[in-house]
Amino acid sequence: MEKDELSKTHHRRKITEDHIAFIKEPGSKYLAYAAPQSGKAEEVCKTLIDKLIEHKAPLEQLRVIGSNSTNVNTGNKGGIIHYVTLHSKLYRTENLRIY
Repeated sequence: MEKDELSKTHHRRKITEDHIAFIKEPGSKYLAYAAPQSGKAEEVCKTLIDKLIEHKAPLEQLRVIGSNSTNVNTGNKGGIIHYVTLHSKLYRTENLRIY
């Protein structure tokens, strides 16, 4: 509950968080979970890449990214997929498929 000092009333506050689950295929093996500090594409991409590096997942073998179609994920000039694609090119990832 959050107290409104002006009216002396209490109100519920909804907190929205992004969650990333890392799954290795084939076999749907759960690898890790991450919650970025913010929902901004750059921050989510950084969290995603950092977690892959932390788990020694070879970025050059990254082949598929799955997401819903919200703009923060798929925006061609600033979406998470765009930033991951740019980053993965640094590791010479080929045939990266986006779902």
